[in-house]
Amino acid sequence: MSAKVHLVHQSFRDYVLCLASALENHVELSVTSISSGATKRTVLPLLQGARTVQLRRFRNPRSPIDAWQAVGAVNRVEADVVHWQAAGNPWVDLAFRVRRRRSPLVLTIHDMEPHPGDGNVIPGTFAVIRSLARMADRVIVHAESVRRQAIARGIDPTKIVVIPHGELGSVYLPPSQLPLAPSTGTGVLFFGRVHDYKGLPDLITAMSSVRRHVTEATLTIAGTGASDFDDEQQDWLMVEDGHIQDDRVVSLFSDAAVIVLPYREASQSGVAALAAGLGRAVVATRVGGLTEVVADGVSGLLVEPCNETELAEAITRLLTDQNQRHQLERGAYERAQNQLSWDSIALRTLGVYESITKA
Repeated sequence: MSAKVHLVHQSFRDYVLCLASALENHVELSVTSISSGATKRTVLPLLQGARTVQLRRFRNPRSPIDAWQAVGAVNRVEADVVHWQAAGNPWVDLAFRVRRRRSPLVLTIHDMEPHPGDGNVIPGTFAVIRSLARMADRVIVHAESVRRQAIARGIDPTKIVVIPHGELGSVYLPPSQLPLAPSTGTGVLFFGRVHDYKGLPDLITAMSSVRRHVTEATLTIAGTGASDFDDEQQDWLMVEDGHIQDDRVVSLFSDAAVIVLPYREASQSGVAALAAGLGRAVVATRVGGLTEVVADGVSGLLVEPCNETELAEAITRLLTDQNQRHQLERGAYERAQNQLSWDSIALRTLGVYESITKA
């Protein structure tokens, strides 16, 4: 496909980096990273030629003016397709909604609704995202469950395309170092931002049962908000609060035998995509798009949400059965190289572009 594609994002750095790196082999690609407030992690240092626009914080009185100017800069980029990642500062999404140029628009939506208990959502964020979706030519989502949410919100089902969230292991290690060596030990890892909907209390309760069968089992909680669990005072519990540096991410996954996602609700999961790309088995709950990233019995084990007994049994099984665990690790990495590979995702995304430029 010979086309000029302008990719715009405010968040999901790792996702955008991988997608852009795969797309630039097929199209003439330009990238704009719009960063608000203290956010500094853009693709600029990693993706050659990316533009960065730095905005003030959302609540700054001049933030709407910044957003208006940022969208003006985006509109001045010559493009056959604008691919907009909907997330971040809602002033920016709103400005784009008002100032949208008539170039065909592809909108990627990672979440259609706010997650329960996520107090970090800026008011108006999802209303603006859904408004953008209704005017877009195509809407990409990462799971059938999110597609159903979009349809329920009045978005034309004929323009919604489900493309999975790609693996993220390649962000952290070169291909020659992937997958990680087969796991050893009895470490359990919960990784990522800590929010109520992620069910961490269920995992901590389940670990008491796990340790009755595997006395040396440990749990590491790593991510922003993890300090809320410092007061658990268990010698088998380790907490690392805050943003985790890239090299530490690799060591955490290397040391873990099992990655656990005890979520009570989910759209999709970058953590599951990261585990697959690194070659680590996952125990996850049957909620939202997790069932589409984690193949039960192939790349991990799925259990019912809010069921500490079933969760404990699955974790115990993988900690005590190394052969099955290693089999799931191989299955996870194989999925990362096939269904979740960025080459595959880029080709499917190109098909979306072609469907609107050749219409």
